[in-house]
Amino acid sequence: MIMSRYGLLGVVVAILVFFSNSLIAQDGFIPSTWAETQKNKKGEILIYWFTSQPFIYEDDKGNLTGIEYEIFQAFEGYLREEYNIDLKIRYQKSNSFIDVYYDIRDFDKSGSFGVSSFSITDERKKEVNFVSPYMPDISVLISSSDVPLVENKGDFTDVFSGLTAITIKGSTYESDLFRVRQEWGVDFKMDYINSNHNILETISNKEKAFGFVDLPIYLIQLQKSPTTKVKRQNLLPIKREGYSFVIPKNSDWREPFNQFVQSAEFKATIENITAHYFDKNLYQFIEDFYLNVDDNVVLLTKEKEMQYEDLIDKSNMLEQETLLRNFLIIAIFFILIFMAIIILLYKRRYKNNNTLRLQAEQIAFQAKDIEKQKEQLEVRNKELTALNEEKNTLIKVLAHDLRSPINQIQGFSNIVLLETKKLSGDQINYLGKIKEITERVNKMIGKILDVDALESDRVNIFFEELDLSRLIEQVIVTFSNTAEQKDIQIHYFKPNDEEECMIALDRVYITQILENLLSNAIKFSNNHTHITVELTGKEESLLISIKDEGPGFTESDKGRLFKKFQQLSARPTSGEKSTGLGLSIVKKYVDLMKGQIWVESEEGKGATFFIEFEKSEHPITIQN
Repeated sequence: MIMSRYGLLGVVVAILVFFSNSLIAQDGFIPSTWAETQKNKKGEILIYWFTSQPFIYEDDKGNLTGIEYEIFQAFEGYLREEYNIDLKIRYQKSNSFIDVYYDIRDFDKSGSFGVSSFSITDERKKEVNFVSPYMPDISVLISSSDVPLVENKGDFTDVFSGLTAITIKGSTYESDLFRVRQEWGVDFKMDYINSNHNILETISNKEKAFGFVDLPIYLIQLQKSPTTKVKRQNLLPIKREGYSFVIPKNSDWREPFNQFVQSAEFKATIENITAHYFDKNLYQFIEDFYLNVDDNVVLLTKEKEMQYEDLIDKSNMLEQETLLRNFLIIAIFFILIFMAIIILLYKRRYKNNNTLRLQAEQIAFQAKDIEKQKEQLEVRNKELTALNEEKNTLIKVLAHDLRSPINQIQGFSNIVLLETKKLSGDQINYLGKIKEITERVNKMIGKILDVDALESDRVNIFFEELDLSRLIEQVIVTFSNTAEQKDIQIHYFKPNDEEECMIALDRVYITQILENLLSNAIKFSNNHTHITVELTGKEESLLISIKDEGPGFTESDKGRLFKKFQQLSARPTSGEKSTGLGLSIVKKYVDLMKGQIWVESEEGKGATFFIEFEKSEHPITIQN
């Protein structure tokens, strides 16, 4: 049934090609053979093409451009220089990629070429000829961002079975997918797109999709957008003879074109041509990678290099934007001062004029002036309220804007620390301090933004069944180094029965609650003291207590304990920083998870924080 359908399709295509060729004959144009062109010192060739960026396509003005278009322009110049031949080139757009192939196969006239980044295959050699390849041909397997990376055949079969493969009819991408399905025994669906569409862009906009694309197209897209929503799978890179042009079996143009491609000048020519469409170093990388296509580390290194260059570019752009923003702020500030001076001078003049004119009505004027001042106070109060809201907005904007450069500083310090062999001890120490400072500032910004999110009701609770005892142990381990620096001993007591420790909570929020409380206990405790953490299982609840030997809280402190931006009487014992936000965030998170939190403390005798959560069933949310 399938063969009969394709047979009918072949007949239809052949008829269409016949009529299109008839139209060419009616136009009076038949492409020249190479023998005729040499004899007459002039000739015309016909090029069938279809859109394949960046190889051949129409620009915004409708003019042909692309790597393959420029190769033929260079070939025209080559014949003029080497043979004193005047060559004219006609271009005819086919209906699709596969139609370009059929036009060459069925027209069968010497002097016709098919261009659309064709790969050389044994199947195609049976019906047409190819000139020498002008560029390495490597295909890589990509997938949508929701598909995990796989490392072996077994994982590939498990992950890719049931996914959708995106491809183009009649292309090597399609034949590669058929081969993978047959040789690897993977069951997946095939979704065909028009040949003028981009497989990579289609996959990036879909879920659970994959397909083969040309390595140059993948690298060009990665260079334009390193955060593109596709993944390159490390399996199944496919290497072929190269990209070439299709010619009929009886064509005698293969000889001069091969001489052109194999000439000493062609390497420089193709490098200059490709430089118009992507980075020159990218072309050289493709050339080198073609020689050792199985070395996946080389390709991974290139991907990371391109992502790093993009990071540098964005950093420079951010710096320029920051300078511009600062300039605008300063300019606005001076404009406001200038306007204030003008208003002040105007009011002063107005007041003097009115004083002279209204002396006779002094009593009435004073009454009106009092009323006016009252109105001004009301306006001023409104302005102050608006200014306070604007101040809060500015704090949030600055917090967001600061987070990106701080993360970049932290990222750069991590990158430099990877090269420890090239750094002195002092340099490593300074970089470590930079990293520590950026982490602390990032946490402070995070707390500011967390409070804003909580107050704006922009948080979602995702309950899941978790082992609370194990989670507490993990949090204690993360603070072990901090405690050791102050010679503080952390003791943990838990129930013997592990089943008593299971409870449905939001893992992220309970972790942050524990981290905030344990961090405060260390921060406000003196050296050589003890912190006791205890988990107690009850019939219907779990109770967590964190006890320190710090300064404790006054009665005044207890009334302001869980309010934001509160500076209490106790101070960190080793110069640590405190934003006054931690306990307010803890209270919000506990409330969101329907828990209770309280503190028992006497001034000078430490403090014990208690958190209790009911074991009642919560809806458990599983994120895909």
